Amino acid sequence: MDIGNAKIVVGTSLKLFQDIIRGIYEHNANLRHVSLNEEISFFEELKAKIRIDFDITPPELEFESRGSTQEPVILMNFGGIAKPKISFAGQTSDVLFEIEFWASAIFQVSLRQPGSGKAPVLGLTFLGVKNVSEPFNDEMINRLIAETAYVKLIEDFKLDILEPFISGIEDVYYADPLDVNSTPLPSHDSYPVAIRHMIGKIGIDAIGIFFGLPGDTLNVGLTPEFVPSGCEVLVHVNEGTLQSMVTKFKGDLQKWLMSFRSSLKISSLDLTVEDNAVSVYGKIEDTKLDASGTVTGQFNFHHRPGLNKIVLDGSDIDIDIDLPWWADLLLVILFPIGIVVYGALDYAEDKVPEIGQKMIGKMFNGMMDRLAESITTEGLSIGGIPIEVYTDTIELDDNSLSIKIQVLIQPISETIARADYGKILGKFMYFTLTSGRQFRTEDLIRYMKLGLIKVPGYHVYGGKYIRSNPDNTTGNNLLERWGR
Repeated sequence: MDIGNAKIVVGTSLKLFQDIIRGIYEHNANLRHVSLNEEISFFEELKAKIRIDFDITPPELEFESRGSTQEPVILMNFGGIAKPKISFAGQTSDVLFEIEFWASAIFQVSLRQPGSGKAPVLGLTFLGVKNVSEPFNDEMINRLIAETAYVKLIEDFKLDILEPFISGIEDVYYADPLDVNSTPLPSHDSYPVAIRHMIGKIGIDAIGIFFGLPGDTLNVGLTPEFVPSGCEVLVHVNEGTLQSMVTKFKGDLQKWLMSFRSSLKISSLDLTVEDNAVSVYGKIEDTKLDASGTVTGQFNFHHRPGLNKIVLDGSDIDIDIDLPWWADLLLVILFPIGIVVYGALDYAEDKVPEIGQKMIGKMFNGMMDRLAESITTEGLSIGGIPIEVYTDTIELDDNSLSIKIQVLIQPISETIARADYGKILGKFMYFTLTSGRQFRTEDLIRYMKLGLIKVPGYHVYGGKYIRSNPDNTTGNNLLERWGR
């Protein structure tokens, strides 16, 4: 994916904005029933007031581009029933008639500065209305929106999504903030940020928030669709940034290798992101034993739904030590009678590769845990609306890091497309829904109990099992279809 010179892009789907606006609508009754007062004159001395009550239906959203920079605008299409009443000489009539109406409110998607030193947040700014149905006009509906709680509640919305990602990558490009001799970290409001549309297969289905490093001039344009239907937010970390992350950990790997012996020297060590894995190649020398060797192989990425960390498989890593002839002879003579020679055993060719794979794997797991935990979504906040944030998938795609995040606000209804059964534990471990959303079993059960996910044909039994309808037995009735 071409994201220009941006380091990270955060794609937010139209569905996320739709769910947020629906959440605001459902949690505020004064958005569902609003009124507009008009004064009319029959003669100079005879005046009457017309009160129009509007019952507004849930809004539907769509994206629109504006200007040469293709800045995103949200059209909030709404409608409902208008019920006029007339007041004259202290008397108010019943509803005169009911009439359907519809209109589109225009909101600019913009960046707002929450405070000095903070990353900008995403917000909505009311620009006006259009597409107003007769007998109403733009001026009347504009006042209806502007003078009621609609604009205030929606403009109070904020999506604080950049701060946690900037916090996660700043130590990749800048010195350790715990080092007293290091250069101070740049302020989070100094990172350049740009907003663009993400073009989908039908129209425009997402907004991309691009950001680079302080001092950069962002050069980004329209980016092809990459937010899939099975998530609301997708984070794309470019190959260069991921390579910088991996390179940052090279010192830790060198320290581990040198911890075996003080005479061990690392003549070279390279970590390269390629083929959607981390390739390792290094040369090792031991000046005391007159031994040399290599560290080669790949660390492969693995991730499970619901976890904010990556597990690296180091089983392909091989440490090959060429021992001098006398060390090989000692191993042949002494090992059969149970005598261990210090140094020889530690560097034996049949022992070091196994030990090395396990220890390097453990060390890299810890490093990548820190990486994934820094790119977290715990800092995500949305205008007071209850939400659930769930990490669906973290994977390498075209040597870049791709993080799919589900943001559950409104209930979704999907059936099961796949169920993964663990034979050793004797239970279902993961479920995949038709959109591609993935869940650990316990997480899917929790969301089903909260009413955020409805799975037609299935229900929760006993608080910890998923069963197909209408079976309530304790036996696992999913095995026949999904068991492996």
